[in-house]
Amino acid sequence: MTPWLQGTTRDQSWQRPELTVLLPRDRRDTEKKACPPERRARVVDENLVFYEPWELEACVDGALLAAQMDRVNTVPFTYQQLGVFKRKLDELYPQGYPESLVRHLGYFFLELTPEDIHKWNAMSLETVKSLLEVSKGHKMDAQVAALIARYLVGRGQLDKATLDTLAAFHPTYLCFLSPEQLESVHHSVVWAARPPDLDACRPAQMDVLYPKARLAFQNMSGSEYLEKMKPYLGGAPTEDLRALSRQNISMDLATFRTLRPEAVVVRPRGGAAG
Repeated sequence: MTPWLQGTTRDQSWQRPELTVLLPRDRRDTEKKACPPERRARVVDENLVFYEPWELEACVDGALLAAQMDRVNTVPFTYQQLGVFKRKLDELYPQGYPESLVRHLGYFFLELTPEDIHKWNAMSLETVKSLLEVSKGHKMDAQVAALIARYLVGRGQLDKATLDTLAAFHPTYLCFLSPEQLESVHHSVVWAARPPDLDACRPAQMDVLYPKARLAFQNMSGSEYLEKMKPYLGGAPTEDLRALSRQNISMDLATFRTLRPEAVVVRPRGGAAG
């Protein structure tokens, strides 16, 4: 082995910088570091903006963040710093945030995932409304669906103003609404709905959504109309299915299986409705 190669084989100190690069900086800094007494946070304010991530981990208590969430929303923290705060709160409330914190989340709500929201307990309608307002203009469709689902699980009721607000989001929430609530949803919402958004809908919900879809797509015809109506045909009455069959429009087996059994039963005088 040549002398220069022997040297590099024995002394591998030149490789150490590469090893340290593999470890994220905030993780390196937070390991085995205690909070200097003078840096212990007593209040959430602008001074925390200048803390390193490891200092936030070590010096900011989750209970302080929960108690002063209103202050968190007034300080221009970075996404990285907000991520540290979220970890602290998740550690404090591993089973989900309580209503006392949720109603003060404000823009911090934008840091949460649908999985976080599904852990919550019951919340007020006012809290739901405030979080919907915060979510407007952001890619929060999945979070909004989780929020509505969680609220309705607690037997909450949505008023018309809230349903109107929901129109600003992709309708992944439709199947979480009761038939009565769906009655208040504007028919234009079905334009934005995708077939997967309707997969969990029950027959009673499809009964409400079908006439809304008919109204929304009334200016279409033929195969284009059928393509738009396919996801909603589970709510179609016998008369409408007969009308489609008279137009000699073909229907695939998957769509046929979604039809109501009573709508496609063979009758003595009318034959098969589907």
